[in-house]
Amino acid sequence: MAVIQNIIGECSPPFVKQLMKTDVTESQGRLALHKEFVTRNLIPMFNRGENLKNGISVTVYDSEGREYDMIFKFWTSKLYVLTKSWNKFYKSNNLTRPGEFISVWMFRHVVNRKLCFAIMRGDAEQR
Repeated sequence: MAVIQNIIGECSPPFVKQLMKTDVTESQGRLALHKEFVTRNLIPMFNRGENLKNGISVTVYDSEGREYDMIFKFWTSKLYVLTKSWNKFYKSNNLTRPGEFISVWMFRHVVNRKLCFAIMRGDAEQR
């Protein structure tokens, strides 16, 4: 997180997620986020016009500060997901085994106010 610390504005609390098999299955192409966390912590950070049904373009940062363009969306199957470059992200970060833990934050970029995510391996609360 230190690599991107200077671009983080308003920020959600970290969310620890255990990767499921579907999160690291290439044909799925998405990271599912827990509904309760999204509704309680992320949706209140939205600006007018940001709509999950239409999808929101977001930049996702890994622990090295690499950027991945993704879409944050609510699927009709009742899932909140990050899609588009998720497969590239999890492979580049060697997050290929179900059961691994990641920490997820959503934040606003201090310069352009765009919604962004930071995703790191492991449990941020134990760091």
